[in-house]
Amino acid sequence: MNSKRVIFHVDMDAFYASVEIRENSDLENKPVVVGVGPNVEKFKGVVSTASYKAREYGIKAGIPLIQAYNKCKDIVIMPARISYYKEVSNNIMEILKKYSDKFQQISIDEAYLDVSKRIEDYDSIENLVNKIKEEILNNEGLTCSIGVGPNKSIAKIASGFKKPSGVTIINSDKIRKFLDPLPVKTIPGVGKKTKKLLAKRGIEKIKDLIKLSKSDLISLLGKAGGKIYDIAIGRESSEVKPRGPRKSLGFIRSFESSTDDIKKIKEKIKELSKSIIKKIQADDFQFRTMSIIIRFDDFSVITRSNSLTHHTNDYKVLIKNVIDLFDKVYDNEKRKIKRIGVRVSNLTKSSLKQEILSKYFE
Repeated sequence: MNSKRVIFHVDMDAFYASVEIRENSDLENKPVVVGVGPNVEKFKGVVSTASYKAREYGIKAGIPLIQAYNKCKDIVIMPARISYYKEVSNNIMEILKKYSDKFQQISIDEAYLDVSKRIEDYDSIENLVNKIKEEILNNEGLTCSIGVGPNKSIAKIASGFKKPSGVTIINSDKIRKFLDPLPVKTIPGVGKKTKKLLAKRGIEKIKDLIKLSKSDLISLLGKAGGKIYDIAIGRESSEVKPRGPRKSLGFIRSFESSTDDIKKIKEKIKELSKSIIKKIQADDFQFRTMSIIIRFDDFSVITRSNSLTHHTNDYKVLIKNVIDLFDKVYDNEKRKIKRIGVRVSNLTKSSLKQEILSKYFE
């Protein structure tokens, strides 16, 4: 790749709906929507996410549920379970972080990865893309689409080209060929109002837009016009910026089939706990709160937590506490389990803690 920068935009495919289909194989190949609102079962609310099968009927995010039903009487409406989607998202984001020099999560189902230092040639891009897609599919049973480009905007536009489960790689010498024929609404930041304003001037496609100067666009659209121009000419240069300090870390995994085999369940808890400790220690963190997340085969979820009086990164402390939490829940429930998760929170940097202690004892 000719550009020094190589940016990935990873976008999960129909994320909420895909999670629901993963959890219930009976929903496979059915028009599934995830709804939000006061009473989604009675069509009071809107579509948050539509599966690709549902999209074949013209159903898309943001339309009223009753309108979605009128488009397809066989529609399956699932109420949104945002806290659970966040758990799944956390697992996916942990996978993505491993493959990037710089990482920026921009929503529950999207992230940018700066992989510039890991890339030598086109083949290494393809290899890295395939590794990411394969690990997400193997661990989470979900597909994603990935756009690759010399900056964030081109990568984001590219990720939407071959959904679902697509890959679009734009080399720096192919930028004009890629961008020019696209409608201006493809540019992030160009909404209905801006599109209408540009259309009045005969600007329908990006190739029309770049005939204007940057100062012309700023005069027409204000400060946003400058950013839109930079994206249109392919020279947007914003950095991949990590979020603020990490607040928690967790992993959740499914069993091949729902199980009440205690030995098997506890082995999975140990496996997840070891993964957490490995990551926590590598990133120089300690935790104070430990949680167990149990999803039963009827889709109900129980989460239990315990907090220490001090921070630690000790595996023995973690495994003792999460096993105790599991035992307390399972003694009362004794139902088959579909997924099990372990999470730690109230994190602090080990080095920061040591620095504070050192100052205290000076």
